[in-house]
Amino acid sequence: MADLFSEVDEALRQERMERFWKENSSAIVAFVVLSILATAAYSGYRSWNNGVKTQQTTQLLQAEREDDPAAALAELAPNLRPGLEVIADLNAAGNLMQNGKAEEAIAIYNKVANGEKSEPEFRDLAKLTLARLKAKEEPKEALSMLQPLWEGEGPWRYHARLEAALIYAHDLKDYAKAKEQLSVLKEADQIPESLAKKANALEILYTLKQDTQGDIAPAAGSEEEEKTAPEAKNAEKTNP
Repeated sequence: MADLFSEVDEALRQERMERFWKENSSAIVAFVVLSILATAAYSGYRSWNNGVKTQQTTQLLQAEREDDPAAALAELAPNLRPGLEVIADLNAAGNLMQNGKAEEAIAIYNKVANGEKSEPEFRDLAKLTLARLKAKEEPKEALSMLQPLWEGEGPWRYHARLEAALIYAHDLKDYAKAKEQLSVLKEADQIPESLAKKANALEILYTLKQDTQGDIAPAAGSEEEEKTAPEAKNAEKTNP
């Protein structure tokens, strides 16, 4: 009896499969064909896309070897994919800086920093570079440019803090605030080793300078103290 039930069950199952295939065979075949075509199309696009990237990267490297790489890169950049275009712009700006054409370089850095096509990492790098250039003449404004970078989560946040420490110490002579920036770097879990070493070395240097400042401060009520008091007050007002 059990064998009979098994045979009936198998016959019904076979009948259902045959009916399903008869009713849906066209759709199944179409789906399989479309899947194969889609896979082939994607593979073809990926191959074409990789070929374009390789070709444009070669053009970028060739432009770097021209007699005037900045001009060659500037001419090539608009014809490149967005990622490569930004790299071409940054390299062009770097070449301009090396040749003393700061204004032209700054214009390109501003383009990258404010460009919608630029990846966030490249935008932040351009902003960091602009802040470095600004620090020579307007250190306080440079710090305001750096603050969004060091408060963010981007890959350049630690570099922004190191740059801020340099500005506080060398331009504003505020070693306490410089060391505050460096302390964040020392406590960071994931930070490039070279950056950590720089932070440690600078902290030692700024501690010595800070101690020296205290040692050579004029005595209260002395003639020297009276002369330097107005200057000290002005310095306090200018420090952020």
